[in-house]
Amino acid sequence: MGTLYYKVERKDFLSAQERLVVAEIVEKHTTNGELTSLVLDGSGEIFSFEEANSAPGIILEGSTQLPMGLFPDDIDDFILVVENWFDLLSEVRNRITADKWSVVMGDKRLHWNEGNNKYEKPK
Repeated sequence: MGTLYYKVERKDFLSAQERLVVAEIVEKHTTNGELTSLVLDGSGEIFSFEEANSAPGIILEGSTQLPMGLFPDDIDDFILVVENWFDLLSEVRNRITADKWSVVMGDKRLHWNEGNNKYEKPK
């Protein structure tokens, strides 16, 4: 459960505008000083995407180490960080058209709620 993996697939590479949109979303969700401190204090990693120009069909991918050092003593802070990453991924999915999305936490696939267009914790 300690790592969040994500991959986005489609035929066409990201446009310049889409790269800008992704960068803005990532910046919005990673420049909060309090969240950054929680992530780093919990031995986590700051969220990032790698634009995958080398693999055909993969336009974005990456992984982020969750701040397991916060767990279980600071469970509320851990949940705050994880929900922020879910919100970030949800916002990207809602703004970037793709054929296939894969978001996995540990060995559990995150549930995409079609009703509210948002990732939810694994079931």
